[in-house]
Amino acid sequence: MATHARSHFRLLLALLLSLAPSLLATAGPQVKLTTGTIEGFYNGTMEVFLGVPFAAPPVGSLRFRAPQSPAAHSGVLATKTWSDGCHQIKPDYPFENTEFSEDCLYMNIWRSGPATGTPVPILFWIHGGAYMNGHALGTIAGAGSIATHILFSNPAEGLFRAAVMTSGNHIAGPIQIPKLAEVSVGSLPPLYNATGCSDLECLRAAPADTLFTGISTWINATEIIGDRLPFPPVLGGYISELPSLRLASTSRAGSLPTLITQVTDEGTIFTTPLLGTTPSLYEGDEYITDTPEFAAYNNYKIQNSTFTGLDELYTVTDTSLLSPYGTNGSVNIAVGVPVSPYVMRTTAMTGDLMVVSPRRSWLAAAIARGTEAKRQWSYRYNVQNPAFPAFLGVYHVSDLYMLFGQNPSSGDNATDVKFAALAQDMQQALINFVTNMDPQLGYKKRTTLAFAWEPYYIAKRLLLLNSGSRTLEADTFRKTQTDFIASLVPQMER
Repeated sequence: MATHARSHFRLLLALLLSLAPSLLATAGPQVKLTTGTIEGFYNGTMEVFLGVPFAAPPVGSLRFRAPQSPAAHSGVLATKTWSDGCHQIKPDYPFENTEFSEDCLYMNIWRSGPATGTPVPILFWIHGGAYMNGHALGTIAGAGSIATHILFSNPAEGLFRAAVMTSGNHIAGPIQIPKLAEVSVGSLPPLYNATGCSDLECLRAAPADTLFTGISTWINATEIIGDRLPFPPVLGGYISELPSLRLASTSRAGSLPTLITQVTDEGTIFTTPLLGTTPSLYEGDEYITDTPEFAAYNNYKIQNSTFTGLDELYTVTDTSLLSPYGTNGSVNIAVGVPVSPYVMRTTAMTGDLMVVSPRRSWLAAAIARGTEAKRQWSYRYNVQNPAFPAFLGVYHVSDLYMLFGQNPSSGDNATDVKFAALAQDMQQALINFVTNMDPQLGYKKRTTLAFAWEPYYIAKRLLLLNSGSRTLEADTFRKTQTDFIASLVPQMER
């Protein structure tokens, strides 16, 4: 028995020794954080860490409170799988997450190769999604979040050295956000109706699924995307004054190098619920044809005396002011079913109110007062995605497909070659900006782009991105309209 035992032991020892190299090879990269050590995995030359906690789970007594620091952990925390996504109305684009819950405050990190001890640039992505959904594509709310950090964070903390705001940013425009005191029991009737609660403590104890159902029912009752935002930025506490007013009174906008962008037809996605096959969805609804009703419907609280001017600036008779642009005011939803010019006017106003005018206001403030006035850039993406209907035009977020290498396919090889070249140029410019805070300067700060992209301060020109060309254009399209929108900011409630 002893001889057999020794033989089995030698065999087991030999087996373990033979397995040791492969066991060591499967160990993932480890990083020591202030809360403990995490371990990810290798994906080729990349080190990947998924589901890294950045705040305590906002559940129980922490629901509807400011985020708290994550708890420390002992041992090594495996960060190799996707965390749950946050409760939300799931959009139509694909998610890596298959489960949703409140316990969702985690980030995913990709690092190229092992740490060398030398600092490397970091691109930190804040997703969009109207402050109520997201995780993948989306820009306006993400850009608004970034702008809020620029305007209100303490520069001494050194949290970031540059910023990219795609389709940004709405908070620089004449938009009213609710005051902290207004976000109380009476301001969230869907939650109280769904739960039978009458105070926040009761809501904190209610099942998350019940809260989600109440909010979802309320949101789905609207007809224009963005009309009902259950959890928007709130005035009070961290956001001490209206962002648009702070932009006008400080030099924060130009305090760091910034790339701020737009696409040609920013409004089309937000007004698609107005599209239909019955005339009542064209001219019949009051909020389409009546400008004051439209503005109130979208939370743009401005004085009624200004609406006559706004109404005159966006007319259905001037087809150059109807979005999608470049269609001469004529585009179909389906064969023989045209988009109403009144819808196209509403779409133009939506894009200018939410993106174009605020983008220009931000840049104007940055180059006028900022310490980094000479390092501000902007582009307009002008390539229609052939996989989507023509009535969307060059729609909101469509540039992100190129920017992150998910090029659309046109079915035509020559066109797809142009798409691939455009995507490569956009990605190189982004990498350059992240690395050197200049979209033109790449490795060793050498110019790597085959086209000129000058800073905005020189002549207020942005880069026009077409499938076959990259050219500079004067930032003057619909300037009369966007200047008028910008003039509404002083009327906002303080």
